[in-house]
Amino acid sequence: MGGFHRSGHWPRQSCRVHPTTPTDGEISLSRCPLTMEERVEIRVGIDRGESFAEIARRLGRRDTTVSREVKRNHGRSRYDPVAAQRRADRCLRRPKTPKLVADPALAKLVQADLRAGFSPAGIAARLRAANHPTVCHETIYQALYSTTFRGLTLRPRQCLRSRRNRRNPYRGRKARDARQAWISKIRSIDQRPRSAEHRRQGGHWEGDLLMGKKGTNAVVTLIERASRYALLAPVNSGKHPYAVAAALADAFHQLPRSMRRTLTWDQGTELIGNWPHLEDALDMRIYFCHPHSPWERPSNENLNRQLRFWLPKGSDLGHHDQASLDRITNVLNNQPRKMFDWQTPAQRYAQLTMR
Repeated sequence: MGGFHRSGHWPRQSCRVHPTTPTDGEISLSRCPLTMEERVEIRVGIDRGESFAEIARRLGRRDTTVSREVKRNHGRSRYDPVAAQRRADRCLRRPKTPKLVADPALAKLVQADLRAGFSPAGIAARLRAANHPTVCHETIYQALYSTTFRGLTLRPRQCLRSRRNRRNPYRGRKARDARQAWISKIRSIDQRPRSAEHRRQGGHWEGDLLMGKKGTNAVVTLIERASRYALLAPVNSGKHPYAVAAALADAFHQLPRSMRRTLTWDQGTELIGNWPHLEDALDMRIYFCHPHSPWERPSNENLNRQLRFWLPKGSDLGHHDQASLDRITNVLNNQPRKMFDWQTPAQRYAQLTMR
């Protein structure tokens, strides 16, 4: 099994798998940044006279990823992988100086147009047409709605036609339709085997995310239904689907095949989009609860309640690495339980693995 790493970052070899054709049980990544090795291979492909599609196929990337990479770095004739990598590292560096702060003259032009009643999208188009230094409309909106100074002194109600003090989250029709398409294809908990309901057979798991401060980090919580054996894994990228899937793959990788039968999850966005690929990587079936039905994962909800002793609400869960989480599960899994006639979950789990 491969494809994900516990840290939530993608190992470089896993980046070379096309998102629609995962191989050998791997969950692919098309969104991770290009690596230095991939940029060198792009240069080699250009020297061979290969098309962007041929280079992308060899890298396991989309052809648009390769073509845009070459275009933004001076084209085929002048593409330099070292310079491209330096540019990418520079663009990824944070924090950045906002564009309208770095260019006061541009900010003055934008502010004048806003006072005149032009929309941010219209201002961006006017700047492009006049061959001025440009700024995208999203940067203007961020400058208007930010609580810190980003180059503009105006407030939204002074210059925007909507006069909203807060931004409304935008979900385009395509995004809504795509989500509905995924939800219509998920495997409902109603289809889960009866052996999972009776809690006699091992390998049936319930899972959830325990969110940290401001949603910037989280912990994957897993519990085996028959033995109440718990597993925890850190996620340092909040609810990002790839980071969550990485943590799940790493957690289940340590289990024998007989203890990987089903996983029951809620309908959170962290798994809705990529659960078929995750099933292939984990070699187990994933079932989803009905919306707003936490009681369909009772053992996991009980586990989350207990975990708040060590992981309080509102705390920064990024401070807990895998070793710290293992110390917590060591307590939970070796605590005698009355329901098991004072056996521990670890003992019950060991018995189930020997069946």
